[in-house]
Amino acid sequence: MTLALLGLLLAVTDAPGTPAAPEVQSVEPLEPEPPPPVWEIYVGMLGGMRVDERGGGGGVMVGVNRKFLGFLRPELMIASSLESQPFDYLILIRVGAWFELPLQSRWKPYLWAAFAHNHESGVEDVKRDPLGHLLGLSATGVHHRSGGELGLGLAYEVPRLTPWKIASRLGARLTFTQFMSDPYPPRYLDLTFTAGLCF
Repeated sequence: MTLALLGLLLAVTDAPGTPAAPEVQSVEPLEPEPPPPVWEIYVGMLGGMRVDERGGGGGVMVGVNRKFLGFLRPELMIASSLESQPFDYLILIRVGAWFELPLQSRWKPYLWAAFAHNHESGVEDVKRDPLGHLLGLSATGVHHRSGGELGLGLAYEVPRLTPWKIASRLGARLTFTQFMSDPYPPRYLDLTFTAGLCF
């Protein structure tokens, strides 16, 4: 009797159509998405013209900014450039802010407004005393000029493609600068291109 029951049990178990027990698969938990970065440190290039003299020039720049309130981004930028008409070496200092349009997109158009300050020296003066020019010493021939700057910009937030989830941003900005003191050219029109790391 026992053998008969055992045989019946085996027959039912091996019968076709009996569903097999589902395999249990391990699911790895998804890594949480990093929070949106608020700081940016960037480097870039600039080029443009002295509007009144039809001269021009270009140089390099470095800057840092931070985002507040979802649309406001104060920024400090320092640049160095060579300009013609007359032939000068410039150090540019800008303290300003972006005003971003609140779009749900990787493209970030913005308005730019800044206090502008330049150290401008003739190239021959810089050759005689380069340290004095870097320090902005008027006795070495440095002209200090201040004014205002307005501009339009566009930034693109690059997707985080690396294993370390590094955030980066590319940008372009067109600016118009008006200075208040003579005798150097009062108006500048410049285009800048930047690449930054964000955290």
